Amino acid sequence: MPFRSAVLAAALVLAPVSASAIEGQGHLNAYRSEAGRAPLRPSATLEAVARAQAAHMARTGDMTHLGPRGRKIGARVRARGYGYCRIAENILWGAGSVDDAMALWADSRPHRRNMLDREVSEFGLAQSGPYWALVLGRPGC
Repeated sequence: MPFRSAVLAAALVLAPVSASAIEGQGHLNAYRSEAGRAPLRPSATLEAVARAQAAHMARTGDMTHLGPRGRKIGARVRARGYGYCRIAENILWGAGSVDDAMALWADSRPHRRNMLDREVSEFGLAQSGPYWALVLGRPGC
């Protein structure tokens, strides 16, 4: 059975977002729309942070909100130059598709709260093997 967890977090823009992030955007924004929330735009920086975390979890076989140097999401996004007002991170293990990942997160109160947060405006989504990371944020303030 997949284990799921959430925590507050942040990131920077490096490269164009991936096709999986665009697919995730459709799912995430449809879910937000049903709840009367504004759509989120993909962030290459937040995706890079999500990609690094998913890869780290896959490498270590450990589902964790701590990065390779034991840093929490806020420190990881700041390290990429993303100054944020609001940051959150959803992680999970075991989802086979974007649909599955979004459904599992939507079924978990803390993850759902992050996905529907009115204070976030951007996101990054990544998968590495069975590990997933979704980083949601709002730059500036």
